[in-house]
Amino acid sequence: MNLLLPCPGDAHGPASCNHGGGLCRMGSCVSGEYVAQYCFEPIILCCKNLSPATTES
Repeated sequence: MNLLLPCPGDAHGPASCNHGGGLCRMGSCVSGEYVAQYCFEPIILCCKNLSPATTES
């Protein structure tokens, strides 16, 4: 279930998270994701996918 809530005047909100390629999740991120910031402190996190810093060929 996705929650889309307005957060006017907040630099760290759902819009900022989504613009940065993240997803807002309540409680914790899922496997393969990390906490990039908060959508709404302290329980709604902005989670982003882990990606390798370097690519091997």
